[in-house]
Amino acid sequence: MPFRNCLLLVIAFFLIGNGAFAQTARLALPIAHTGEVNSVCYSREGKYLLTASADGTVKIFLAENGNELVSFTEMNAPITMAVFSPDARQVLVCYLGNALILDVQSGKRLHTLSGHTANINHVSFSDDGLYCLTACDDKVVRVFDPKTGVLIHALDDHREAVKYAEFSPNGKLLVTAAWDRTALLYDLSKGKILHVLEGHQGNLNTAHFSSDGSKVITSSWDYTTKLFDANNGSLLLSFEGHGKTVQDALLTPDGKLLVSTCMDGSTRIFDAQNGRLLQSFIHSGIGSCIRLSANGNYVLSGDKNGECLLIDLPALQLKKRWQAHRAGIKSIAAHPGRSLFFTASNDYTLHAYDSLGSHILSIEGHTEPIADFEFSADGKWMAAIYQDSILRVISVESGKEQSRFLPGGIIHSLSFHPHSTLLALAGKEGKLEVYDIRNGNKLLQVTVSKVAVRKVQWNNNGEQLLISGDEGLAQVISYHTGKVIHNLQGHRGAILDTDISNQGLYAITAGYDSTVRMFDLNTGKVLFTYDGFRRKISHARFSSEGLYFIYCEGSTLYLHETATGKLLHVMNEHAWFVHDVIFSPDSRYLLSAGADYQAILYDVKSGKPKYKMDGNGAPVYSVSFNLTGSYFALAGGDQLVRVFETNSGKEKHVLQGHFAPLRKVAFTPDGQRLLSIGRGHQAVLWDFSTGKQMYSRLQLKGDDWLLYDSDFRYDGSAGARNSLYFVCGLETISLKQTNDALFVPGLAEKQYSHQEITYPRLADLELCGTLPVIVPQNRGANPFQFQITPREAEIEMVEIYVNDRLTKTIPKSSLKTVNGHVLLDLDGSEIIPLFTSDNPNKVEVVAVTNKGGKDIKTRGVIELPNQQGAGSGLNPNLYAVMIGVNTYQDPALKLSYPVKDALALGKAIELSAGEFLGPEHVYMYPINSEVKPGTGYATPERDNIRRALEEIGQLARPEDVVLIFFAGHGMMNGLVEQKFTLLTAEATKDKIVGISTTDLQSWLSPDGPHKMKANKMILIFDACNSGQASKELFTMMSYNEDRTNRIRQIEDLKEKSGLLIMAASAPNQNAYELPQFEQGLLTYCLLKTLKNNPDILDDQEFLNVTKWFLESERELQKVMESLGKNQDAQPFGTSNLRIGVVNDSIRSTIRIAEEKPQVYCTLAENTETFGDDLQLQREINQALEVRARGMDAKISYVSRQTTTAHSVKLKYSVKKGKVKCKVILLKNNMPYFQGDISGTEDDVVRIAAQIVRMVEANVVP
Repeated sequence: MPFRNCLLLVIAFFLIGNGAFAQTARLALPIAHTGEVNSVCYSREGKYLLTASADGTVKIFLAENGNELVSFTEMNAPITMAVFSPDARQVLVCYLGNALILDVQSGKRLHTLSGHTANINHVSFSDDGLYCLTACDDKVVRVFDPKTGVLIHALDDHREAVKYAEFSPNGKLLVTAAWDRTALLYDLSKGKILHVLEGHQGNLNTAHFSSDGSKVITSSWDYTTKLFDANNGSLLLSFEGHGKTVQDALLTPDGKLLVSTCMDGSTRIFDAQNGRLLQSFIHSGIGSCIRLSANGNYVLSGDKNGECLLIDLPALQLKKRWQAHRAGIKSIAAHPGRSLFFTASNDYTLHAYDSLGSHILSIEGHTEPIADFEFSADGKWMAAIYQDSILRVISVESGKEQSRFLPGGIIHSLSFHPHSTLLALAGKEGKLEVYDIRNGNKLLQVTVSKVAVRKVQWNNNGEQLLISGDEGLAQVISYHTGKVIHNLQGHRGAILDTDISNQGLYAITAGYDSTVRMFDLNTGKVLFTYDGFRRKISHARFSSEGLYFIYCEGSTLYLHETATGKLLHVMNEHAWFVHDVIFSPDSRYLLSAGADYQAILYDVKSGKPKYKMDGNGAPVYSVSFNLTGSYFALAGGDQLVRVFETNSGKEKHVLQGHFAPLRKVAFTPDGQRLLSIGRGHQAVLWDFSTGKQMYSRLQLKGDDWLLYDSDFRYDGSAGARNSLYFVCGLETISLKQTNDALFVPGLAEKQYSHQEITYPRLADLELCGTLPVIVPQNRGANPFQFQITPREAEIEMVEIYVNDRLTKTIPKSSLKTVNGHVLLDLDGSEIIPLFTSDNPNKVEVVAVTNKGGKDIKTRGVIELPNQQGAGSGLNPNLYAVMIGVNTYQDPALKLSYPVKDALALGKAIELSAGEFLGPEHVYMYPINSEVKPGTGYATPERDNIRRALEEIGQLARPEDVVLIFFAGHGMMNGLVEQKFTLLTAEATKDKIVGISTTDLQSWLSPDGPHKMKANKMILIFDACNSGQASKELFTMMSYNEDRTNRIRQIEDLKEKSGLLIMAASAPNQNAYELPQFEQGLLTYCLLKTLKNNPDILDDQEFLNVTKWFLESERELQKVMESLGKNQDAQPFGTSNLRIGVVNDSIRSTIRIAEEKPQVYCTLAENTETFGDDLQLQREINQALEVRARGMDAKISYVSRQTTTAHSVKLKYSVKKGKVKCKVILLKNNMPYFQGDISGTEDDVVRIAAQIVRMVEANVVP
């Protein structure tokens, strides 16, 4: 067999580790808060933002852009409130009955403010920073010295809970508000009451000083707010008219107006001089909070529905009403010097608004939470439910997504087939679905109920599924027919858990109706019923051999013998309810996880605890045994995975890497690894033998994903990597500055196979104080002037990128330095011509440095987004150079099909692109061995190819696309460092003449001899060793810094630049041409997918080059498998391009050898029920796909119906188990064959096989 040699999107990030200003670089991730945001405040100068969340974290953000600087995570409990000290060096935090002072610089706890015995409601610093206070439900306000944490006063004069306390502006007084209907005014120096502020008939919510400290304003449950004189405690005014409890009230800085927010939804404006109501504005929901702007001209009011009202106070007018959040607003912060506000909400987000109500900034997570996961039987795949409604199947080895399913509703449960890659899903919509994760095909879909299905589980042989859900739903379903085999009846309410014994003989159900039932799965009848409980029953489990079963009522476990149903033990060692319970694989032990901060290992025979494991002061949520049962793992609210030896109870590993409470931990089926998930949205894979983190995986919203290891080396999609940055003190460092060092393509595979990773660690880079500072100068009319200030690392060169494409490199010797600064004055005439016409453009300046003689390069980057192009509005042009070299100067190099390949693919591209762009925008350059005068551009000598690219360089604009196809010999050339060369017609065996990757890079570069402006390049090499060309070109052309990563996702369709390469084979690998197809294999596969595979199209019409290359790669793999040969097509790329339209007219022009009829089953219908009760359509298409494989196949299978495909339609009837089928074959909706097939209802696979044989025998070419 012969072969051929701007728009700025602001995202919030989680910082790994604590400490905002410590001089160690830290990796930030796009997570933000994962729980309700309870409070938000500015630092005194307005530079920083402090948030406290129910997710147990306190975070500091840069207020101007939302970049996260630090996250304090040690509290492990919902945070009520957090405030800055006046100098922003300390943070005061309260949660439950605890109060802490945290050091911002180190991220460590400075002091624990102890003494309270109930929930703390409010904390505050005095304006001079000398005092801090805590107000508590234990009726006490405590005043501390924040420097030492020493208690100064315990103010215990209130008779009920204290809800609020505040220092006066001069730091001499303190006012409190309590649920005893009073506010107390204290002399802070003595800790004595000066005045009791009385007059309210209801509990008080708040008490505030006026800006000058002369007055106190209170809000109360008695529907009023009152104004008191702080000097003598006398009541000055009462502001009435509210319809419900007043939540808060504030005086404007000038003391003229009072603003209140009320549970009746109103925000009211009063004259503070006489108490007269001036204006009232009504929310759609219950009022929750208000905040005045620094100048007192505006008030922003929020409600519990997430609505905001912005009110102009001097004008007494509503300036704007809008829905700011998806849930209630908990807190509002006002900038101390500008009319800016931040809102914090129960929807986990923060938003910034200006005095016009315009949205300025969002701080929100960009990751998807994981609700649950399960491993496939072979342990190769993890299926995970993201955002409750997306099912992603992830390769455990690579961390990459294999497939994704969107069932169309909330997913409650998933279950892998015990012996295959089938995956069952069930959810809120009452549907049961089964998918094959290898190809994404849906194999079964039945609506089993009108109520939610809460759990699905395969039986031991994978023939049946047990489902359960609301309103007593429990059914056994046949996988093959989708029909109900048994209704397991008896429960009156929701069934909370079910399990099938390992032998498939029994099922146990546990219900909200406080009953447990065990069923015989052969008959569907109840064997045992257990009732008389007072609480709902959960956590029903069989032991692995099926000898025992367990269930849980609250904190109590009940263990039974399966054969007799006899109750063996009642285990009530837990103080609070049980979160999880499992048997060991040998059924000797039972392991439970409790809300009472412990896990308990029981001996099954005795029912007694063997060991109790403390949860480190936090609930334990999940437990798991390894394959042999010799070890078990715990995961809980302490953010740790802890592994213990079963026999001894000794702790083997403490696995740290999560930063939020954990939800679940599970060993892989082989017991060699563990996977844990938590509220921090991470999925972390651990090596069991070493206890080391292999990788953490984050799924960003959309298709982006990120992997990183414990040393913060990373892999991931381009979109995810662009969401990363580092924090170094107050400096944020973009990912691009370390991309050369820390980006490790294939990181997960390397960790999984225990390969040595020679890339540096984040700690090795010494980023702090190292990287150059680049500042645009904007002097005069030229916007491309910059000042670069070196720091510790010496500048080696400067690189200029336009729209992510390297366009210019300036060596150190050409840089102009003045007073220690590099002055860079770029010529706009070299940059502006590279802008696309109608889109915003981006210019990047990159300073490449080298510190201490290390090879690691770090980069200082500055971007100038939104530079506008000329705006021609014209369609892009496609310049296609189609090169085919059959004959060489040396006859021994002759090939058979390159010319045919170049002509056939060229014709298809010309027609497809012409339909898309217009024929006048498509320019073809046929260069092949058979070109004669007037029949093409030129013959394939090196200079002719160079001349064609020179001509294109003169014509092409930045928005245009250049496509180069080469079919012929490719060789590795060079003794020391081998480089790839495409051989041209002059070549002989002894004289290598051709085009090297260095030549191509130079000819296609905007800085090269041809000044190539086109930003989009598509290169296709049907030649041996061509994978090497891809690697070399990506390294040299530096598109978007993505040098070696394979295409594995779809990028933004509107990218302004990009490079896509399709190589026929890996480096040092042959590329075959096939006599039976009369073409090179890669070209054959490209043409075949273009003709037959609709999955390469966007919107079922537009040719997506990325999809085309990926599907062609898969097609080539299928052919190679059938031939027993090795040839690995290698698509590379950083962009996503549409270059054509593919319709039936264009498909009909594509001719491929031995063309086979395309077949697809479009309908299978029971003539009585009008549904496909036997799932015959699925079975027939599966059989068609199998029969279409291999060189001897008589048909070609397509995954969906096209007008060129033959349609198989089936009508069938079922009577007494007998099935009669009418088979119809159609082309262009015209029937041309009918036949009859019969069989039995229990053997639909055989019926499908008979139908496929009939199709093969009767389908017309």
